[in-house]
Amino acid sequence: MVGALVIGALLIGAGFLLTDSSDPDAGLKEALALTEEGTTLLQSYRFQDSVEPLEMALELDPTLPEAAIGLATAYQRLGHKEQFLETLALADSLTAALQDRLELERYVTQ
Repeated sequence: MVGALVIGALLIGAGFLLTDSSDPDAGLKEALALTEEGTTLLQSYRFQDSVEPLEMALELDPTLPEAAIGLATAYQRLGHKEQFLETLALADSLTAALQDRLELERYVTQ
């Protein structure tokens, strides 16, 4: 279980690095701040407390893979299987979209 948290934290960290935040609007700034808050709570093993900021982050920006990964991790740790599976599917689709974007950017800059 701890291994899954470590992997989740690494993916979240990588997502923060890969998310383009050069000139984000207020909604994105707030979503990123909420994601960071939720992630910090996750890393402190405060799984229930992490759910609300991560859900709010996804409401503000439903394309944030970091928030979806964190929320899926929280649901898994809380034993909320159905919510975990739904959010995991969302996280998977968002990370796939992010990977596609990175590959396109690499191709364009060659």
